[in-house]
Amino acid sequence: MNPLQTDFHRLRCAGTPWCLILTPDYRECQRSLCKMLAEQDDPPSLWSWDCLQGHRCLSDPAQTGYLGSPDDTVQAPALLLKKAMELPGNSVLFFIVPKNDMVEDAAVIQGLANLRNEFKANKRTLVLLGRAVKLPSFLSEDVPVLEDPLPTNSEIWCIIEGLVKSFRNLEGFDASPDLVDRAVDLCRGLTRFATEEAIARNLTRQGIDLKGLADIQRRIVELATDRGLVYERGLETFDDIGGQASFKQFLQGLFSGPRRPRLVVRWDEIDKSVSSAASGTIADNTGVSQDMLKVLLTSMQDNNWLGTILVGAPGTGKTLSSVCTGNTFQVRTLVGDLGAARASLVGESERRIRTMMDIIQAVGGRDVLFLATANRLDTLPPELQRRFNLGIWYFDVPSAPERAAIWKIQASRVGLELRDLPDDAGWVGSDIRNCCQTAYMLNTSLKKAAEWITLVGRTARADIDRLRDLAENLGFLSANQPGAYRRAKDARESNGRAIKL
Repeated sequence: MNPLQTDFHRLRCAGTPWCLILTPDYRECQRSLCKMLAEQDDPPSLWSWDCLQGHRCLSDPAQTGYLGSPDDTVQAPALLLKKAMELPGNSVLFFIVPKNDMVEDAAVIQGLANLRNEFKANKRTLVLLGRAVKLPSFLSEDVPVLEDPLPTNSEIWCIIEGLVKSFRNLEGFDASPDLVDRAVDLCRGLTRFATEEAIARNLTRQGIDLKGLADIQRRIVELATDRGLVYERGLETFDDIGGQASFKQFLQGLFSGPRRPRLVVRWDEIDKSVSSAASGTIADNTGVSQDMLKVLLTSMQDNNWLGTILVGAPGTGKTLSSVCTGNTFQVRTLVGDLGAARASLVGESERRIRTMMDIIQAVGGRDVLFLATANRLDTLPPELQRRFNLGIWYFDVPSAPERAAIWKIQASRVGLELRDLPDDAGWVGSDIRNCCQTAYMLNTSLKKAAEWITLVGRTARADIDRLRDLAENLGFLSANQPGAYRRAKDARESNGRAIKL
């Protein structure tokens, strides 16, 4: 038995009269529980109700009329709960909850409450099935909640094996263990039905089409989270970044170590996503921001996920570094957007953020690396900063050698020759990129193109000075030089640790 079946079996043995099961696929959940119950020495009478078909007897369809005509209970959950009192002993009733407001109706709440003592007396069980059901306070303390997680690696493997076993004798059909393992990885985060559907659609005479499987996973994950999670589209690697040697070396060691991340989650400008709306003097009075923060904090803590915050002025390469990490080490990257988790209804927002965390856990397990970028930290709650257990990295204005490397990379991208360079003191990486792009589009020299760009390194000088003071005083790690950040005497031309011999 899987963990859900084990928990449900214990619940039945204890004579618990009801439970709520949170599941991403209620049909498969109901099927697996019915199969387990039917195999028992004393199988119970199995019933189901939904708002379109009314009640049905699953174990013996001929007994459906025992509770009257199913047409009577269509769109009538309160009536069904009243009729459920008549169910024989040792019965299980699956009650499908498609929308949260169904269990907020006063008659439904009372109908559920009335079943507690009656069902407890003779081993009857009411099973509420839904994706993100929130019980009213009248019931929440009495109804145990079970969770049906997305399928594990072994479950996905069994699904794939069941589909490919009949094709193994075909000439040229590749279903090697290595290929199946890669297919399993691409199905993480999908429901059992979606996994079966994705594999079936990507079976060819040569084997499993992994590219097609990856495309299906991307679309399903993005749709399931309302684009709160999207797969990284960028193709850059660390070869496209000049400088930041210390940060690159740290990640190289992390991905070569015993706990190699299998998923990278990018959270760009997290200071704008989770801010004083969640806590502070101007708090969100709907409770949505607070709930999102709580779910994020709890998920990172419970799963022991890794995380680091990349801080720096605009244009210093924070976002580019987070984009390049997954591509460099050939690990999938999801881009998180808490704003996309917000909906017009509070309950829908709560469902979306929980779905996002469930998918991250299903795809990456406990081996998830969060890379959050920020231009400032004063809006981030301290408890969130503590969850990013791999430190806070400061990305400073690149030094002269680093700028030279950036000029070479950016000029080669647009096919320019490195000559007649402008005075680039105080420039950041985005300034150099913009200069190269302008020179290419205007078919002019780099020095002339510099006259037509707005330099972030100068317009954001006050922010840079503020962040340098913060990084030095709080001991942020330097992305550019080994160790903690230390402001050099001439910070306009160098960065990192100041060393005296």
